[in-house]
Amino acid sequence: VITKKLITDLTGITYDRFMNDSVLKPIGMLHSSFLQPPPANWSADLATGYNETAPVPGKYNIYPEQAPDGLWTTPEDLGRFIIEVQKSLIGKSNKILSKEMTATMLTPYIDKSAALGVFIETRGEKRYFRHGESNNGFKCEYFASLEDGYSVVVMTNSDEYNIIPEIINSV
Repeated sequence: VITKKLITDLTGITYDRFMNDSVLKPIGMLHSSFLQPPPANWSADLATGYNETAPVPGKYNIYPEQAPDGLWTTPEDLGRFIIEVQKSLIGKSNKILSKEMTATMLTPYIDKSAALGVFIETRGEKRYFRHGESNNGFKCEYFASLEDGYSVVVMTNSDEYNIIPEIINSV
């Protein structure tokens, strides 16, 4: 919420337009948007969320907090973001962040796992960055290697989370 306020105050551009022009479009996230509500021509393609007993009324919620809750995306587009972060970290791309800024983003600050917008996890000898999302009727998590370019994105249109770690662990 604070980053949205800073961006809109400093640039004079709406948050959804700034994110589209500065982040989403440059890395090829062409099926993603922070527009609230989502673009009208997307309506037929958007999934219906399901809570424990029924579909979410109206298919999905509209969240006014665009920065933390407002991204409409696909697993493929989220994968494009992950690939950009991985390439930036090794100095092969800087479409949104420099190698140095990416390294800063992926460095834990609060504890061994909490970095800037992501969590860092070690499994065996490998280090990963990950992040999950939870809105009414939807759960999502991605898990991506810091060393070898592998990643997985899991999105569900259900409030049930337990299947997500099972899928990630299987991959």
